[in-house]
Amino acid sequence: MHIRELAGKAVCILGYGREGQSAARALQKYAPGCEITIADKKESVTVEEGKYWQQLGTGWLRNLEKFDVIIKSPGIPPLPELHAVKDKLTSTTQIFLESVHEAGSQVIGVTGTKGKSTTASLIAAILIEDGKDVHLVGNIGIPTLDFLEHAKEGTLFVMEMSSFQLMNLTVSPHIAVITSFFPEHLDYHITLKNYEIAKAHIVMNQKKQEDIVFSSSVNNARTIAAYAVVKMENRREYGESDAPVQLSDTHLQGRHTLLNIAGAWKVAEHLGVERETAVKAIRKFKGLAHRL
Repeated sequence: MHIRELAGKAVCILGYGREGQSAARALQKYAPGCEITIADKKESVTVEEGKYWQQLGTGWLRNLEKFDVIIKSPGIPPLPELHAVKDKLTSTTQIFLESVHEAGSQVIGVTGTKGKSTTASLIAAILIEDGKDVHLVGNIGIPTLDFLEHAKEGTLFVMEMSSFQLMNLTVSPHIAVITSFFPEHLDYHITLKNYEIAKAHIVMNQKKQEDIVFSSSVNNARTIAAYAVVKMENRREYGESDAPVQLSDTHLQGRHTLLNIAGAWKVAEHLGVERETAVKAIRKFKGLAHRL
């Protein structure tokens, strides 16, 4: 669903945290005439008085059937109350992907239980060093819908994607990167299979000519890669030996970061970046705060 399709609709934003607030801003900018209701479990949520309809606290899930579209924030689990309105549900991730696809931009989605933040940041750093028009968005950066104004032919979005953001998507990024897969977030997904299927949405809806880049078997990334529908020649596997630099030549620590470097280089190489340019960017990369 392109965000413009929401113009004139009755829209409920379910969850008014960072993503929900971004959705409200985007709707006001790109979907004129839509009627916005903010629904949040917390009564203490601050909503600008008179700007949106509100249903907060114990009654936050009431009358959901009256809305044309419900934008569910990724942190809200698949509650039983939402099953009855599942056909009305969408997400900021779904809206972003469909909107920027139409604009001619390319999305590089990065997921994995571990390593996705560093790998996504490295990919962005290398592409920026190469002079490309790049934006780092999603779970690691500013909410995606705040970047819609930058979507145009030739723009690249590097998007870190959590299982919460991926589940139930009907569209996938042009290039899907999978760093690892281990049991996590089972309090949200309930079963390991549910978590696996949520992650697999990064590849399940790709077109056959699109691409998947995934870590070698050491990190179980093949579990998610097995859901891929792209052509065999568009499936690129990487290991530590693919890293174009020695770890000692970087600011990064821990042998595991070699896989992150290798994955980022594999993507950059596919996009035509020269090895020398990638090495320069990797050597300058300082890493992420609170990460080894």
